[in-house]
Amino acid sequence: MSEDITRPWHETGAVINELNFTPYMGNSQENDDVRPFLQPLIQGDGRIPLHVVMGSGDLWSKGRSVSQALAENGTLAHLCASEYTESPSGDAVPLACKGLFLRCTALLRRRDVEAIVVVVDSPEFLKFGLPFDQINEIHLLGDALSTTEQAMLDLLSLHVARAGSVVCEMAEGHERTHQ
Repeated sequence: MSEDITRPWHETGAVINELNFTPYMGNSQENDDVRPFLQPLIQGDGRIPLHVVMGSGDLWSKGRSVSQALAENGTLAHLCASEYTESPSGDAVPLACKGLFLRCTALLRRRDVEAIVVVVDSPEFLKFGLPFDQINEIHLLGDALSTTEQAMLDLLSLHVARAGSVVCEMAEGHERTHQ
């Protein structure tokens, strides 16, 4: 509830009491019936490209460089970590949720999101699973993975798209790409 509806909720300390949004189209019959109407509105395969940055080191900086590379190829990407989300222009994106799973889920439902660079800064996905089913690329920083980081990489690697890759960047600046 807000005392001043002319100001954004995140500026007034308001609490979101209820949220009404897009109608649910969940069962397969509805999807089959709706597909002919939606197809002209969807570009390509309709998927939001996902790039993951994980490991050790300056993950946020690497996330920004991945976002910049995407922008140079014409795709604007939001950056998402467990406590902070950033628009392609570098502005904070206020979200009424905390944690990597919920923040990624929120971005996947936004109309203005072309791509997402997920900065894995917590082991949350090991507990809750992934809010997405396909990853275009994983950028792995550092030389040695902790047990938790290895478990996270194993989980994420299961979801790398057929044409995707895992890019390993060691401390010396060397890079290996696995298809």
